[in-house]
Amino acid sequence: MNLIFMYGPPGVGKLTVAQELANLTGYKLFHNHLTVDLVYAVFDFKTKPFVELREKIWMMVFQKAKEERVKGLIFTFAPEESVPGHFIPDVIKLIEDDQDTVNFVELTCNPEELGKRIVNPLRSKYAKGMSSDNIEKYYQRDYLIPTSVHERKFTIDNTKLSPGETAIRIAKHYSLL
Repeated sequence: MNLIFMYGPPGVGKLTVAQELANLTGYKLFHNHLTVDLVYAVFDFKTKPFVELREKIWMMVFQKAKEERVKGLIFTFAPEESVPGHFIPDVIKLIEDDQDTVNFVELTCNPEELGKRIVNPLRSKYAKGMSSDNIEKYYQRDYLIPTSVHERKFTIDNTKLSPGETAIRIAKHYSLL
């Protein structure tokens, strides 16, 4: 299995780009808010049961996809303080072997553009929280991504790229086409 682990700030376009990438590659899309919204329906965000159940669901889906030999899976993720520090290393440990890999993609855009995107009404579909007031705080979260990921990630500034163009760049970089 090839896991595309796409991360970046809320509003950067992870889900939209991931949808385009899924259409290009035939990979399955497991976006973060499928799990977050499910668990949030019962437990408050960042509470102990929320954090534990969210991580269990993420890991169970990755495990089952690997077992069932899903060709490719795209996962979207916005780093934030309630995600345990062991999560990303655990994903790598679970997935990677001589047949399966994790490819990291970091999406970025300039803060001015992100401020415009963050207030897009389409974001309310998934109860996506974040306002233009706390965008700068997001960029201080880089420490939440392990150094080993920074060393192997593919970063794309999509400020001036369409979701389709961004997806094509990812697909070409990882030879998915």
